[in-house]
Amino acid sequence: MSELLFYISEGISGVYIMPIRQPIVTVLGHVDVGKTLLLDKIRGSAVMAREVGAMTMAALPWW
Repeated sequence: MSELLFYISEGISGVYIMPIRQPIVTVLGHVDVGKTLLLDKIRGSAVMAREVGAMTMAALPWW
């Protein structure tokens, strides 16, 4: 069973109990610098291997 984690945030209008969420990561870089290869390694996927000439032309989200 997974455990839900929370943190307490204090704002102008009171105290809030907020759930801890996964971080949002953005990978920026110019053409042919290895962004897809890096994401493939992190995700354990093989997007680059399926592309013709190892050139990816689609942005894919990671959930």
